Amino acid sequence: MNTSPESQPSARQLVRAVVIALVVAVTLLATVILPAEFGIDPLGTGRVLGLSGLGGAEQGAAATTDVGGGNAKVDPNAVVAAGEPLPLPNPAVHQSATSDPRSETVTVSLPPGRETEVKVVMKADQTVLYTWHTDKGAVYFDFHGHSPEWTNREAFVRYQEVKDGLPGARGSLVAPFAGEHGWYWANLTNEPMVITLKLTGYFEGIKDYGVH
Repeated sequence: MNTSPESQPSARQLVRAVVIALVVAVTLLATVILPAEFGIDPLGTGRVLGLSGLGGAEQGAAATTDVGGGNAKVDPNAVVAAGEPLPLPNPAVHQSATSDPRSETVTVSLPPGRETEVKVVMKADQTVLYTWHTDKGAVYFDFHGHSPEWTNREAFVRYQEVKDGLPGARGSLVAPFAGEHGWYWANLTNEPMVITLKLTGYFEGIKDYGVH
């Protein structure tokens, strides 16, 4: 079958079709594919359509929530009724308790070239203050968390890591999910050391995984 020149698309029509296809592809990428497959939602459409994190959920990815922050959007200039508080974007920053906070101390003797791990078991939103130190020398440490409920057993989140080592650290943690949160230490020196960990706050218990 012969096609006459009049029936063939012009260069302008081809360019227009390519541009339209590109616009459609970019729109689908931003509104559907990125939120569903990668949890990236630049336009907020994934959240509205219920697509955010679908790909990660199928793979058993670790899900975390921002319980420690998220109140930066408080608007002090918002108009509210007299005597009424400003809206609090993240009310999880406060949790009432029925008991006093716990205080626990864990001491670990760590020979040269050995490693150990101590975890604090927490519910989501619980808060703990911690401080730890060695009796001498710096130690490599990795402060991280994971949940036994995750289908991906290799998944974890890292709060802090110092490869060059420190003689101690202190801080706080608001648990972004229910699970185990704690420290892995490795003695990279030629001398034995003692690590003392002190915890104060609201948590369910402590797991000492021993020296390896």
